[in-house]
Amino acid sequence: MPLGAAPGAAAWTCPVRGSMRRHDRAPLARTGSPRVTAPKGRIGASGATMTTVSRGRSPHARSFVGLRARGPLAPLPAAADALNGASPSQPPADTPELYPNLDLDFVPAMTVAEWARGAALAALAALLHAAFVAKLLSRKLADAGAPWHVAAAPTVALAALVFLLHRYVTLEAKEQARLISERQAADADSLFHPMGEPPGDDDDVRVHYKLRRPPTPGPPRAVVACCHGFGANAWSWERGALTRLANRLEATVIAHDSPGFGLTSRPKNLRWYVPNANAEIARTMLDVAARAHQSLDERAGRATGGRAGGDSPRPRRVVVGHSMGGIAAATAAGAGDVDDVVLVAPALVPPRAPPRTTTGEANAPTRESAAAALIGAVGRFLTAALAHAAAPFLKIVLRVFVRSATFWRRGLAKAVGRASAPKLFTDLAWADGYRRPSCVRGWDDGMARVVVAACTGGVNDVWANESKRVARAFEGVDSDDDRGATDAVATLDALRASGARVLIVHGDEDSIVPLANSRRLAAALPGARLAVMAGCGHMPHEEDPDAFVDLVEAFVESPVS
Repeated sequence: MPLGAAPGAAAWTCPVRGSMRRHDRAPLARTGSPRVTAPKGRIGASGATMTTVSRGRSPHARSFVGLRARGPLAPLPAAADALNGASPSQPPADTPELYPNLDLDFVPAMTVAEWARGAALAALAALLHAAFVAKLLSRKLADAGAPWHVAAAPTVALAALVFLLHRYVTLEAKEQARLISERQAADADSLFHPMGEPPGDDDDVRVHYKLRRPPTPGPPRAVVACCHGFGANAWSWERGALTRLANRLEATVIAHDSPGFGLTSRPKNLRWYVPNANAEIARTMLDVAARAHQSLDERAGRATGGRAGGDSPRPRRVVVGHSMGGIAAATAAGAGDVDDVVLVAPALVPPRAPPRTTTGEANAPTRESAAAALIGAVGRFLTAALAHAAAPFLKIVLRVFVRSATFWRRGLAKAVGRASAPKLFTDLAWADGYRRPSCVRGWDDGMARVVVAACTGGVNDVWANESKRVARAFEGVDSDDDRGATDAVATLDALRASGARVLIVHGDEDSIVPLANSRRLAAALPGARLAVMAGCGHMPHEEDPDAFVDLVEAFVESPVS
């Protein structure tokens, strides 16, 4: 049945691996979203306030159709949410095909000739092993009274290893041959910002981002940078909150893909894959948003023969971070020049011990002994070696599971609240937006680098770094740790000292990051506000974007004390 043949339903039929698959999709109607806000209460002695918000059921109707179709590469369609500030709450009349040349469920298979070539290579390896190695080993085992199959086991194992290696290389070549570049996978409104110099260096990274401008002309009241969580991309903000934030706050809002996720390039240097680097990118995105307005302002001034908006007040600088992105948002705010920070189910775990102070010798950090530095260096080196060794196997696991739509729908269903879980199996755009990066070359390598960077502190040459640390300890000099890993205590200290206002938003059905973590975090940040969204899980900004934007708007526009 062709698209649009029946009102209220869409069907897409395409050949996949010699079979016919039919996907019937019934777009969901938009309903009202009543919300009830409870009176504010007090939490702890820190001055943190808590707001509880109940959510309405307002399913998002946007869908992606035709992700599994094959054929030549078609021109990229215009995005449903263009830069004109149109609200995404209304579903598009005709949902475009994003990647008509791609089959996201593609599973490469070996041909008969490739199976034969693999078998021949395995047999050759077995013969060479039997001729040069196995004979000597068999003689020693025979003298020891071992049975013949024990002597033959190494030869069989070698043949199997060679065959599996041939199979992996063959399927890897087929997998990479069908993938496209970041720019080919980009939408019509996708933008890229280069970071790192010079181009082509290990530090070269092209950050992919989506930008929404305020609906009214004139200078924005705020510039906002949004950081997504682990495994997500800019789509996490784009599907619901991005345009709403721009409209309601009258702000220029940017959502970027952190390195290792989405359509941002995969640099070789591991320093880009830690929260500190993502915080650096978030601060750069704030500057990009401010310059976007300035360039429009200057063009308007030239058109009118003067300078438009030259005396406009400085817009508020706001950083929003979800889960893992909450660490980056807090780090970015702690660096200064950020007015407001919104942490959504943040993965920033506050210490259970009382916060340390920077005054007094009694509270000064103790110097690491040479023995402790040596033991720590050996442990970190072994951890890094294990992470690097496990990276190839991690990539295989990612290719098998992560590119599956079922994997994402089931995983996201466990992350969201009970009311939102059924949407993942009807609103197919939700999960497909997360799995989009699997069509880009090197997507699995990027995610593996994130894991390796987490184990190594974002340092490429772990051994050299740890050697310097041990040398400083033996010389009696304090170790200046240049690892990229984020320290929660240092992040909280910097955030308190920055003077930025903090809003923490958390769903009461979050099964990923417990609500208790945000309560402790609010208590550790004097003046922070905690808003609990009833009925929401780990992604309240996606489950109920209207209620979420209500909270952010009230927070940003509240008087500065």
